[in-house]
Amino acid sequence: MEWKRPILGILSRLRDKSTGSTTACRSRGKDQQPGPPYTLTEMAETEPLRGEIRMIIRKARERLGVSQTEFARALSQVLGHPVKQSRLSEWESGRTEPMSSVLLAVAELGGGSLDVLRLRGSLGERLDHIEDEVADTRRLLAEHEREIADLRVAVGKVGAAVAKAGPAPAADGALPADVKKRIDQLHRELADARHLLGLKPRSRPAGMDEAAEVSALHENLSEVRRAVSIPQTPFPPEKEGLEERVAILEDQMRRAWRRKQLQRAKEADTPTRVAEDVC
Repeated sequence: MEWKRPILGILSRLRDKSTGSTTACRSRGKDQQPGPPYTLTEMAETEPLRGEIRMIIRKARERLGVSQTEFARALSQVLGHPVKQSRLSEWESGRTEPMSSVLLAVAELGGGSLDVLRLRGSLGERLDHIEDEVADTRRLLAEHEREIADLRVAVGKVGAAVAKAGPAPAADGALPADVKKRIDQLHRELADARHLLGLKPRSRPAGMDEAAEVSALHENLSEVRRAVSIPQTPFPPEKEGLEERVAILEDQMRRAWRRKQLQRAKEADTPTRVAEDVC
């Protein structure tokens, strides 16, 4: 059905981009420009994902014939917490993205489909990609450690005193630039996943060394993966009966569509019958 396609498009785009970006990252050379971004926030700046979400919400409101203030009030009733008109304006303009619970609320109001729940499955695929990146980061750190060890050996050849006070991997305690950039990127992508799943943001203590940074990244990944894999009802406990109401709404829309098709077929058949009567 036409009204169900927009959210399905978003889900397939999330799934396709999660695999396509991995290939792009591994295939590009050192002198080439970076490939397409693959965090949800960065992807939205170059891909139509944010635009599609924006259009779903705006068209749902226009279909109901209500203002932003009225639609925000309706969303508040479905979600069980206040939704400001200014926040709705940000979603419709594409400045920020809503969580999947908001798209579910839009579905109940008649502007989408419960297929948005497949976001949970597509996030699982994206986490597989992040897990590969964490492993790559560990290998990159190992390469840095080997380089540092080789440097200490070289310094040792100059003199025992210099070798004893040999250079540290980073005098100020900072991560190597390429490792830090990769870890920051993976934390941003996990932050997007936590936002979609409704998890609290995870803080990153300052001053951690390489091993602590990678361990924190792995813990973050494990926590998000558990949230994706744990079976959950698609609606909060306080919203019991919501799934049934949405199912009834979908059935009503299907029936209305069928009636419309039958009416069109009947209208198309009327001139033929009139012509037969004249003959």
